[in-house]
Amino acid sequence: MNTRRNFLNWMATLEDPPTSEISRATFLNIHEKKYVFDVLEKLQDVNGNPRAMLLDYYHLEQQRYHIFESHTLDERLAVNRLASAIAFCAKSDDEKRKSRFRMNLSISNYVAESTFFWDVDDIANIAPKTTHYLFVPSFLPIAPKEICLTGLQALLLDIMSYENEFTYQEFFGLVKETLDLPPEQLDSALLEFMEKQSLYFGTILALD
Repeated sequence: MNTRRNFLNWMATLEDPPTSEISRATFLNIHEKKYVFDVLEKLQDVNGNPRAMLLDYYHLEQQRYHIFESHTLDERLAVNRLASAIAFCAKSDDEKRKSRFRMNLSISNYVAESTFFWDVDDIANIAPKTTHYLFVPSFLPIAPKEICLTGLQALLLDIMSYENEFTYQEFFGLVKETLDLPPEQLDSALLEFMEKQSLYFGTILALD
């Protein structure tokens, strides 16, 4: 959970940081909801703490837990989709370019929004910036997989409601209009993107 780790790292940069009283391992545990929100509520009383950032992160965690608690994947469906994703990733690049796909329309339920950019390695650069995340749940009792929808990932915002099947070449044509990259570089990036979205996140479903 990058956003949660980055939040703790940001807290440690504050003047007189209160993070010494926080159990990092407990705070990073998705099943410790009460502890997480107890910490966040206590932090609101810390002098000098930037309140806007704290409230924004508090809201982001509320969204994460709403998704985690409200959406459980069907195990059989998830396993079948995983098998299709593995089959897709095992293909040669030429075979992958001939594949068909469709969007997992459920991902529209997994979108969270923040007014600060928390998915950043350089904590000093956390700044006001409307950012969207996907918190993708699992059929297992583990933390939702987290995707910050920036860069190439931001395409998911534009196509998450697309109901029709599409080919790799059709998707390549769409991305080519939005990203100014040489064709070979774009092809390499897009193949990797499709593999990750299909196999790890399940946002794009490989059909053959």
